[in-house]
Amino acid sequence: MLVCAVVAQAGQPGVPPDVSVALHCEVVATPGVVARAKQLAKEVFDSIGVNMAWCGGRPTHEPGILIKVDLLAGPDEHSNELGNTTPFAKTHSITINYDAVRRSAGTSRQLEPVILGHVMVHEITHILQGVNRHSETGMMKARWTPEDYCDMQWKPLEFTPEDIILIRLGLVVLREQEFR
Repeated sequence: MLVCAVVAQAGQPGVPPDVSVALHCEVVATPGVVARAKQLAKEVFDSIGVNMAWCGGRPTHEPGILIKVDLLAGPDEHSNELGNTTPFAKTHSITINYDAVRRSAGTSRQLEPVILGHVMVHEITHILQGVNRHSETGMMKARWTPEDYCDMQWKPLEFTPEDIILIRLGLVVLREQEFR
């Protein structure tokens, strides 16, 4: 019943989003890459009844998340990480390593927005869940394999049932923190 109520609310005008996300893209991407990645992320969250809103500049509602897409190429130990977030910080921010996204896509420019969208969803989920954990399979897997990249070209990776439960519980906690 709760899921039905959440899904029904998601489509109603005037209902605040469950999460508000702003994106700062410090890189020049192929036209449409960022727009397609944002669309994919919204569709994934919509599919589980979480109303995510993209906004310009700064998040417009709490909980709010800021994503920075940047070129982080370099010899340090994080140069192969696709994204990074600190789910326990007061300010909810994500950094996405666009060089690592490009390298993961290889020569397939069609895969680039798909990987970028998956990284956005994965990192946003860490914040929504409020825990630093990974699943054995799907969207919240710690490291995606070549098979995962192939699968995500056809349809988004899925959340495990535990992931969805943690997202819902995390949203409750985030809303409670908003009113403190």
